[in-house]
Amino acid sequence: MILTLDGDKLNWTPAEDLTLQAIIDTVRRAAPADNIIVSVQVDGRPIIGRELEERLSQPLAGVSQVDLESAAPREVAQAALQQISEQLAAAAESHEEIAAALQQDRFAEACRGFAALLNVWRAAQTTVVECCSLMGVALEDVPVGERTLAAHLAELIARLQEARGAFEARDTVLLADLAQFELPEVTSGWRQLVGELQQRVGAAAAPTT
Repeated sequence: MILTLDGDKLNWTPAEDLTLQAIIDTVRRAAPADNIIVSVQVDGRPIIGRELEERLSQPLAGVSQVDLESAAPREVAQAALQQISEQLAAAAESHEEIAAALQQDRFAEACRGFAALLNVWRAAQTTVVECCSLMGVALEDVPVGERTLAAHLAELIARLQEARGAFEARDTVLLADLAQFELPEVTSGWRQLVGELQQRVGAAAAPTT
């Protein structure tokens, strides 16, 4: 079996009864300091998502080549934050469309718009939490204005649940108010948190003089 890390062939031939997880754990020690494995290919095919979860515990009998790529946690965090920042910017443009759909009694269309917005908010929540974990930073230790990131996060999650409850109850009067005032504020709040983390990660990446 051929094994590569960041494009370089490793001088190690794993036994076929080793699991993918065991190989990754061993190779991680050969990666640059603090790097994590961010990409796995088996015989030229990317393994991601649920398939990766299932393959981790399986032996690699019959596999010809495993290619692994690593990256610094900071780089992973920067890329994830940039991606969700762009998604939030695009989501901000949907508020008026949702409000207009509600005002014109196009409830199904408004629900689809809100569902898409909700997915972006959830992705933002996941990104913020996971990036803090990658950077080894506690949510309670990140200041955002006069409060901590943890406090802001809790408030945004509560407002997310309020908006979801209004949609589930089909309360069109409340929904119209939410679409006009609440949704923009929540999206803006997520953008603020993501922006704060981007600055923090960027500052950590800046070379010292």
